Amino acid sequence: MLALPARGLLLQAPRSAVFIEAYHPRTFRERGVAAPFTTPLLAGARLRAAPSRGGHTLEAIIPNPSGGRGVYILPWSERGDLCRPTVHDTRLGDALAGRDDLSSLCPAMVRQAGWVVAAEGHAGGAAAAAAQVALNDAAAGFAIASRRLESALARHAAGAASEPAARERLGGLLATIHAPEGAPARLPQLIDAVGALAAALPDWAAAQSGPESAAAQVVGTAAVPAHGSALHLLRAAVGRLDDPAALLRDWLADPTAVEQALSRAEWLLDGWHRLVLLWQAALPGPAAAVLEMAALLPVWPDEAETWLALPAGVAARMARRPGALARSRLGRQWSDPAIAVEQIARNERLRALGL
Repeated sequence: MLALPARGLLLQAPRSAVFIEAYHPRTFRERGVAAPFTTPLLAGARLRAAPSRGGHTLEAIIPNPSGGRGVYILPWSERGDLCRPTVHDTRLGDALAGRDDLSSLCPAMVRQAGWVVAAEGHAGGAAAAAAQVALNDAAAGFAIASRRLESALARHAAGAASEPAARERLGGLLATIHAPEGAPARLPQLIDAVGALAAALPDWAAAQSGPESAAAQVVGTAAVPAHGSALHLLRAAVGRLDDPAALLRDWLADPTAVEQALSRAEWLLDGWHRLVLLWQAALPGPAAAVLEMAALLPVWPDEAETWLALPAGVAARMARRPGALARSRLGRQWSDPAIAVEQIARNERLRALGL
């Protein structure tokens, strides 16, 4: 097991796991992608690609389970040093770790892998059924977006219509941010849900007292800029669809830059989906839900300042939120084996609701 250091900015734990007390990511990729884990001690954990000899390896960034400041950063292959993940979580992490394109790890990639793993039944029957519906809906939306792109490519960029990479990457992005044929797109739905959260929590907090009220205020306060900023970034991305010829030219010239621009809103809100689910499901109750939400609140990396033209230092100041008390209480609960079993069952219900 890993030792929990009391102090220090950078301490080496057993084997290759690293504990960083004052961790603040510079970029969204450094922050990692929120993973829909069902293991209680992996709640709020993120995954990211780390350069290694001959390629990349998968790293897990796990909030300090003791409730103290900081995170554990360890290779996914060594997660057993910290806890014993569920079959669902093991399958999900291993599937991502084995990808040839791991260096391009992003929210969409984790979401797709999560659907596949859940559809196999590793998070229960309800999650399996919901995941299959999600996979079917995603395939239908992707097919529509791909046909539109292929048509546009044929008109504006001779020869590019046959490029499967262009259709797959750009088509997947457009299906996420832009509703095909009037159906609700996934990202606008999440933005609306975060906005509803920002509107609901202040009134709920005013009727409470103690740590639950403080936690609700913290999350509600953070939801306001998350909602407004994501909406701004989404509108900028959707606006590029007004000139498909220019979008396609930009994509063919620099697909990485276009992909980043179109996915900024999704990166910004990565991790908020779980908070929305916790509030909507209120399992086991709203008071416990807001404590967990405060503990899992995503931080903004410094890169957000560039994306949103914010003054330097804003992201770091936003990260100073009192989530340690909430996580400390949760950490003590999750260390109880009986409660951990209940939490896994609860997390599987959240998986079914969130798919």
